[in-house]
Amino acid sequence: MHLQLSAAQRDKLDRGRLVEPLPRPAVNAISGRSSRFWITPDMATLD
Repeated sequence: MHLQLSAAQRDKLDRGRLVEPLPRPAVNAISGRSSRFWITPDMATLD
């Protein structure tokens, strides 16, 4: 998936700290179609 990011967002992404929330439609699409693969905080800590 290719996202159009602003310079500020790219800067955060480059530093590994992209904290901008997803647009609600994108969240709905992700949670609706792949809810069983939803990443929990526990999973996010795994390398």
